[in-house]
Amino acid sequence: EVDKQILKSDDGGNSWQKADNWNHDLTVQQLLVSPERAAIIALNSDQKPELLTRKVDAEEWETIALPAEISASAKMQIAYHSENHLKVYVPEVSAFYVVDNDNNWGFVKTDDVLKDVISNSMKFRDRNNGWLLSVDGDYFTYDGGLSWSRRDISLLSEDDRLLKVHFFNQYDGIIVTKDRGILKTSDGGISWQLRYLKGSESILEADFIDEDKSV
Repeated sequence: EVDKQILKSDDGGNSWQKADNWNHDLTVQQLLVSPERAAIIALNSDQKPELLTRKVDAEEWETIALPAEISASAKMQIAYHSENHLKVYVPEVSAFYVVDNDNNWGFVKTDDVLKDVISNSMKFRDRNNGWLLSVDGDYFTYDGGLSWSRRDISLLSEDDRLLKVHFFNQYDGIIVTKDRGILKTSDGGISWQLRYLKGSESILEADFIDEDKSV
C-alpha cells in the first residue's frame, strides 16, 4: 500500500500497477490474500479500523461490520484458517473473533497465556493449528486458539526477533526474522533450521505466495 493505493504485481515483483478496484480513502494496515478471498484491515480518517473483503470474482470490496471489541482495537491481527474463514485476534480482550463467508461472527476466548500479547504475525495452517509471533516470544495452538503454549526458538541471537510466519501445508513452514534470518520447518514446527540472507539491512515485512515465491 503506497499513498493509500494498493499496488499489485503479476511478474514476481519486477513491475507494479495500481489495483483498479481500490478507491477507498483508507490507510491499509494489513492485507491478506487467499485463492478465493482477499481481506484488508485499514484505518479510516478517525483512526478507527475497518475490515474489507473481496471474493476473487467480485468487482468491489465489501465492508464488514466489526463487533465493538474489534472496532475499539488498534492492535488486532487477522489470518485465514480453513474454508477461507477469517480469524481476528484482539489482544485487549485476549480473544479471537471468527467471521465466515456469510459475514457471521463467532467468538473464541483464549486462556491467559496471551493476555496483553501484541502480535507481529499470525498464521493458521488449518482450523486448529496456528502460530502467533510477538515481540516477546512465539506461541502455538492445537485447538483453534482456545489454549496456547509459548515456544522459544533458541537459534536466534539475543537482539533478533521473529517477524513473519507462514505455513504452506501441514508440515512445511517458514519464519522470517528482523535480522534477515530464515527459519524453516518440515515437521509442523517441532524443529527448525536457521540460515541468514546476505546483506546488512533489517527486514521490515515479508509475504509468501508459495514455497518458491516470496516478497
